[in-house]
Amino acid sequence: MIAAVMEQNMHPQLTAALLKCFAQYAEEGMQSPGTCPVLQPDMHSTYAKRGSCFLALHLPAARTKLRKLLAAKEAGAGAGNGAANGRGAGLAERSPHAKSSYDVSEFDALIGQYESLKWRMISKPGGAVVKPDDFYRLYALHMQATQGDNTSERPMWAEKGGLDFEGRARWDAWSAVKGLEADKAKLRFVRTYYEFPPGALYADTRGGVTA
Repeated sequence: MIAAVMEQNMHPQLTAALLKCFAQYAEEGMQSPGTCPVLQPDMHSTYAKRGSCFLALHLPAARTKLRKLLAAKEAGAGAGNGAANGRGAGLAERSPHAKSSYDVSEFDALIGQYESLKWRMISKPGGAVVKPDDFYRLYALHMQATQGDNTSERPMWAEKGGLDFEGRARWDAWSAVKGLEADKAKLRFVRTYYEFPPGALYADTRGGVTA
């Protein structure tokens, strides 16, 4: 069965899902031979053929389920938060600081505040930690508004060894807003500061009030 799955050259998540399903399927017992549209009753004598039958029965449904999962993940990432980031469903809630309109004149004051907010820490391999994506969006807009396009090389290694997750996250976010005009970056920064969800913080102190 494992060989049959691997030979399909499928998406890793789909492969894992099928193997997990097959384990449960085998434990509960194969379906009766007559329900298999691919194999005849006398062809269920070997484990390998059972695996092939399982694939024939469940691969289309598994692919459909995977497409739905990936679509949901992409939608969550597009909203700036979601389970795809592994940061908890709390990030999806609406910010209590959101406004109907924003004033670019607040930019100078806010750039001195966002880095000192109580951002959640997210563990990475090797003991490294990073902040939620919302922090890097603010950082990127700050840098774009004050320094223009990112012209540096993408960092690779941290000073203490291992991948520089923090440096790469900052670089990627800044590069993502390349070409954005300074005034537009400032206004977007102000809006992002007030609208990112409180779940990105251990304690939401924006506006001088802890939420």
